[in-house]
Amino acid sequence: MSGLPEALETAREAGEVLSAAVLSQENAEGLDGSGLDFRDCRFQSCRLRNCDFTGAAFYGCTFTGCLLENCRLSATYWKDCRLSGCKWDGADLRRSRWKD
Repeated sequence: MSGLPEALETAREAGEVLSAAVLSQENAEGLDGSGLDFRDCRFQSCRLRNCDFTGAAFYGCTFTGCLLENCRLSATYWKDCRLSGCKWDGADLRRSRWKD
């Protein structure tokens, strides 16, 4: 997989599911991942700023050492996800749901 912008574009074209992606040291701003499903993806040392993930769903995803600064994550769904050493400065997590 080339990078997060390309992965998001491919997911939209292929039915809005991003599966088993390994995204490491991504540095992105203003990306639109709204409404997408992320399944078994690994985000490692990523720096995401002002990105929109409104209404996205995360299943079995891992976030390690990531910064999600001022990202919109409202109305997201999280199941079986692991987050470690991440900062969510200014992130909007209103109406997000977390399971397991």
